Amino acid sequence: MENENHKDSEVNDQVVKNETDNKDMESAPKEPQEPQQSGITRFLGIFLTAAAALQFSLSALIIKILNYHPFNLGVWRFGAMSFFPMLFIIYKFFSKKENVFKGLWPPGRTTAFLILQAIIGSNSILLAFFGFKYLSIADTTVISTSASIFVTFVAFVLLGEKLGVVPILTAMLAVIGVWIISKPSIITGAEGINEEIIIGIFLSVCSMVLLTIHYVILRYIRAVHHTLVTLSFAIWGLIECVVVSFAIGVLEAPKTLEEVGLLLATAALAFSAVTCLTLALKYEQAGPVALVRTIEVVFAFLWQYIFLDVQPGMLSGIGAAMVLVGVFITSGRKIVISLPKDHKCKKIFAFLML
Repeated sequence: MENENHKDSEVNDQVVKNETDNKDMESAPKEPQEPQQSGITRFLGIFLTAAAALQFSLSALIIKILNYHPFNLGVWRFGAMSFFPMLFIIYKFFSKKENVFKGLWPPGRTTAFLILQAIIGSNSILLAFFGFKYLSIADTTVISTSASIFVTFVAFVLLGEKLGVVPILTAMLAVIGVWIISKPSIITGAEGINEEIIIGIFLSVCSMVLLTIHYVILRYIRAVHHTLVTLSFAIWGLIECVVVSFAIGVLEAPKTLEEVGLLLATAALAFSAVTCLTLALKYEQAGPVALVRTIEVVFAFLWQYIFLDVQPGMLSGIGAAMVLVGVFITSGRKIVISLPKDHKCKKIFAFLML
């Protein structure tokens, strides 16, 4: 009898302990779970990031052609951009009966970060608009892509993502390529300082810093439906641009049908690009996403050459090549990591997993 009572007591104690542990687990904040990846979806994040880079570069080309005041441009771009996610949300919520607002009500940490990414992301875009006033498309894009090196470290500190030797080296390679493309005086031997270039670089660097923070926040809230991320981003940008452009007297309507078409095109490209980028961060870590997006630099130089008759020099070619090498190494590392443990290529290219 005593043994039975002792055993019953131990069982009861274990049940109580399990219940307590379960309650602690339920009350603890849950990290977003990585989606299960198999087959082609293992590389979906890289493909989506490349598609986003292409669309961002085309949107930048249209912005340069329009030559609007940045806040006035923001009114029409963010306004049109907010229309597309609204349609998706209505369709998902009413037709598919999908709860796209899951995890946002009652308001908590996720809701706060959703609003924060909207503020930071939209202002990063506005600063880039101002940068286009002083620098070429490629130069502004080059500076923004240097966010990759900072994202790698920020994601390591805040999100606990692994920080390997190869990601650090490839990010540094991309940054050096970006530096060479910017044609520093230490290489060109030029004398004197161009004030417009300094202003443009300062604005673009500020945009890059905000973009870095935006990447990491998107990674943290990757469980939030991508249409809500885009909608909050567009609505905040619209409100801010309407208020500021009206206050400083730069709010103007498009003058021709061509301008209307270009504004709609840049809004559609921006919506699709942000959606691709948001989805990419659901399948891939923040560092590789930021690094793969540096391919936008190559697109920017290409569009400048084709549409604006701006020919890249030798330094631009060398820098762009270095950026592409970083992208290829990142993609190759992803492929090697995804291979089975006994695959011979995994042993040959084991250095990529460092």
